[in-house]
Amino acid sequence: MYRLVEVDGELSAEVLHNLNGLEPDRFPPLRDVHLETGFWWLLKDDHGTLCGFAGLCEMFPFPGVGYCKRAYVSPDHRGRGLQVKMLQAREEKARELGWHLLVGETTSAYAAANFRRAGFELTEPEQCWGQPGSLYFSKLLTQSA
Repeated sequence: MYRLVEVDGELSAEVLHNLNGLEPDRFPPLRDVHLETGFWWLLKDDHGTLCGFAGLCEMFPFPGVGYCKRAYVSPDHRGRGLQVKMLQAREEKARELGWHLLVGETTSAYAAANFRRAGFELTEPEQCWGQPGSLYFSKLLTQSA
């Protein structure tokens, strides 16, 4: 059993920085603006052990477009559908905010499969923003889930 809890990015900054730093090759350091303006979740197992995190922010300069900023699950908790659970939480938040589109990118085949499981479609953005070799995903949102 896992619990996903939305947290304040500024109040949880140290924890988020530490989790983000577990994969420095994949995740550049978080900046204060990410923590101040984004939405963040921490994932805990049934023993209360912190085992992951996810982020969401508005994709500037595109109002109403949410960007699935970061997601991480520690290796010993992978393979349990937790990335999809975190995508669903971010989608729920985006709907709550009245956003009309969610986007994300990844270089991981596992993350790409999770985007697909969560109903995202592979897309070609007009301007690529991720690392070379990134795959881009989008999901149109309606206000009734």
